[in-house]
Amino acid sequence: DNYLENFYRNLNIVDKNEFEEYLEDNDISLEYIQKKIEIEILWNQLIYDRYFSQVNINRSEIKEKVKKLISTNKQKKYSLSEILFDKENNSNFDKKLIDINESIREIGFNNTANIYSISDSAKFGGKVGWIEEQKLSTKVLEQLKVLEIGQYTSPIQAGSSFLILKIEEIKYENAIINEEEELNKMVQFETNEQLGQFSKIFYRKIKINSFIDEL
Repeated sequence: DNYLENFYRNLNIVDKNEFEEYLEDNDISLEYIQKKIEIEILWNQLIYDRYFSQVNINRSEIKEKVKKLISTNKQKKYSLSEILFDKENNSNFDKKLIDINESIREIGFNNTANIYSISDSAKFGGKVGWIEEQKLSTKVLEQLKVLEIGQYTSPIQAGSSFLILKIEEIKYENAIINEEEELNKMVQFETNEQLGQFSKIFYRKIKINSFIDEL
């Protein structure tokens, strides 16, 4: 029930009744969505059980980031959307990138994320939400800092995948920060990022080794 509530609130839907009306208008059953959420929860638990011991967190590096953040008066945050995609070979990458850029021009970034992105955020139009600047990697920040709101990055390599980020909004907040709390948040963020990479790798292994008889 908590996952379901988070799901429809991410779609800016207020309550379950409104969500059921939304599903009915789009000819989707609530039971179908609940089953999808159940599968996602079980998959995430499987990935956690398999790979958590391989997560490598550099706490010293994260502590330095927190100290740097505390020393500033303002905290910069980006509201981002993403398109995460794979490539099979160079020609496939070039064609896919052309298709993605063409789709962004024709139907917009968020609709394109629904079609092309392999990230969990695809079901919300690629919307990632607000992320503090210090949580972003150096190579991501290098591109974001030269962009304006509404613009998007060129593909950024993320493990074996590629990431395109769009800036939806930027804001600055007073940096009143609890050091221990912020450290734990950053550690959790990095842990989730690494588990997400393990999830994609494991899924590809299963896909390669699976055969589905469509008959």
